[in-house]
Amino acid sequence: IKAQFTNESLSVSDLYVADADDGTLSGSGEFQLGDFGRPIGELNITANDFRALDRRDVDAKVKGMLKFVSAPEDATLSGNITLSNVEVKEFVQGTVSVIEIDVEEINRPNQQDVITINKPATPINLDISLRAPRKIFVRSRGLDVEMAVEAKIQGTVSEPLFYGTAKVARGGYKLAGKTLEFETGTITFEGDLPSAKVDFTAVTQTQNLEATLTIGGTVKKPEIELSSSPERPQDEILSALLFDRSATEISALEAAQLAGALAQFSGTGSGFDLLGGVRNAFGINQLSVNVNAEGDAQLVGGRYLAKNVYLEVFSGVNTDQTGAIIDWEIRKNIALRSRVQADNDQSLSLKWKKDF
Repeated sequence: IKAQFTNESLSVSDLYVADADDGTLSGSGEFQLGDFGRPIGELNITANDFRALDRRDVDAKVKGMLKFVSAPEDATLSGNITLSNVEVKEFVQGTVSVIEIDVEEINRPNQQDVITINKPATPINLDISLRAPRKIFVRSRGLDVEMAVEAKIQGTVSEPLFYGTAKVARGGYKLAGKTLEFETGTITFEGDLPSAKVDFTAVTQTQNLEATLTIGGTVKKPEIELSSSPERPQDEILSALLFDRSATEISALEAAQLAGALAQFSGTGSGFDLLGGVRNAFGINQLSVNVNAEGDAQLVGGRYLAKNVYLEVFSGVNTDQTGAIIDWEIRKNIALRSRVQADNDQSLSLKWKKDF
């Protein structure tokens, strides 16, 4: 950072920050020194694929323009930001037990000072438009989806408020190697982030029933429900989904898979991402292993070739389970899909969607 001070002003001529990759954050601004030396003025900031978050549970790159305005009573951070690539995950999942240790306190004072946390003397207000046409990958406890976001961030830095929606572009819910593709999926932001409302629906048809998976509730407390037509118990629905047979007709190995799926579905199963390291090593966006009703495994991987062009490659034991799919988003609601299989089966389809 390069800055020049005078008796009554502060000039920031060159603010530059680089992350571990090729992302940068740059800016400049002018300030006048007010009461008690408080700078009054503005700082203009440009982000270029800058890695704003690099944590075990979330990784995010941003680009866009921001403006920081400092006034006598408060400050405001505003602008337009595009999320160029985001991955949301839980590094460790499952229940965590807390061990209680008996402690005997010695020489404890009769009266202890109360610890108080004061609010920031100068609040920093937020007014940021946030968008991501794609490339927000959410992978957590069976959920594996790509989403698009249109939202506003308001409130303050200490208490941010989110307003807008996030919608599923592709993906589904994975159970023991089988993926239930979401037909619809929306997260509605109406204030604080943990209270955002979730509404996902996946429908799968088997020989014996139609199964519907719905995820509702909030981001903090999602509620997962599995139903079917005709109505069946939870283990019967899962058995039909995974093996296309009744729970009384499956093998011991399949029963173990069913038990694991029930544990995952109830929220007690492990969420360790076994393929996460492989996905990151090869630099691809999605990687999964699916298993069909006959027990045949299929490896599926995909990545973006361009901003609106997505390539998915799948490989299985049979020629009809091996091939590639290219999705080209021509317009916001129009997409062209080309599918080629190893058995020379080819197809071309045009998809149109509209939100009501």
